[in-house]
Amino acid sequence: MITVIALNPSIDLTNYINGFSYGGLNRTVSSRIDAGGKGLNVALTLASLGSKSACVGFMNTENANMFMEKLEKGNVDCEFVYLPGHTRTNVKVVNSLDGVTTEYNQSGTVVSEESITRMDELCERYAKISDYMVLTGSTPPGVDHDYYAKLISMANGYGCRCVLDADSARMKLGIKSKPYMIKPNRFELEQLTGKALETVDEIKAASLELIKYGIGVVAVSLGSDGAFITDGYSSYHGKAFSIDVKSTVGAGDSMVAALTHSLSKGEPMKDAFASGLAASAAACLVEGTDLFDIDTYEKLKNKAEIIAV
Repeated sequence: MITVIALNPSIDLTNYINGFSYGGLNRTVSSRIDAGGKGLNVALTLASLGSKSACVGFMNTENANMFMEKLEKGNVDCEFVYLPGHTRTNVKVVNSLDGVTTEYNQSGTVVSEESITRMDELCERYAKISDYMVLTGSTPPGVDHDYYAKLISMANGYGCRCVLDADSARMKLGIKSKPYMIKPNRFELEQLTGKALETVDEIKAASLELIKYGIGVVAVSLGSDGAFITDGYSSYHGKAFSIDVKSTVGAGDSMVAALTHSLSKGEPMKDAFASGLAASAAACLVEGTDLFDIDTYEKLKNKAEIIAV
């Protein structure tokens, strides 16, 4: 089983506009509201690919039903530590003219020490019965930035492989606990290394430095430049697909899910990388946080252009 830790779920309000006016009036062409957050997206995508997945984390009581219904419909087991009040709302503005998405994310509900202790116990219980644990997204106020690092150390002790997809301090501290795989984007990798990374060779060198920490796989999403992956022995650059992008929301989550799904099945890293590239591209072809079409994903996977570097 693959357990996904969702510490800071969100209600995603996505507005579609034709052209963006900074400081001016922007009228929406259409809007949609989804129960979301990176953890939820990864868990649902894993289940759609055929993995047995579970989603555990914090959940606000006022909006719980819409999340529970979505997870139940997607065949994802779930268990939460409940918090009072409403789930945070993240606003995404998608400019249909250039495909650029602008995001406004709320911080979330302040978490008490008692709730954190209950989360410790819940994550440990699932680490004991999971082959992989995915830790992704932001953490709410009250949760220290080293919390992912603590969970990774705990899960490692039970032989559960951890996948980390987080930004800033959460990633920097998390890698010290030696997760099995990390999935930074270019900017996040630059934050880790403290230097600009413009070429694939520079991305490779920076990733190999992280492998020395004891990380098994480093996968880096590069936007229009595709993606990169290495396990320290083999390294690959995958080219971006030429597609009509509708939204980049959830593309990174889909890549994490597909990589984890394929690696958990024992597939070679190159094949898993093709799955990750295809899932990310397929996610860009749908609006909001809708799951991508499996047939489209399979076709893209067979067309992935991957080069050994």
